[in-house]
Amino acid sequence: MISPLFIAHGSPMMAIEDNACALFLQEYGRTLKPKAIVLFSAHWESGVTTISSSDEVYETK
Repeated sequence: MISPLFIAHGSPMMAIEDNACALFLQEYGRTLKPKAIVLFSAHWESGVTTISSSDEVYETK
């Protein structure tokens, strides 16, 4: 089991700018082979706590 990892999304530009953060995320993303991903969002409002899931498996190239 790998340790949990928290990555804040920050600016949307982080994914396309040429900087140390983008380079780190690109290189680290190539090494990850997670069995599951848990995503928490503060950008969704609901009267009750809502949990959704998917059993789909996405292959990467």
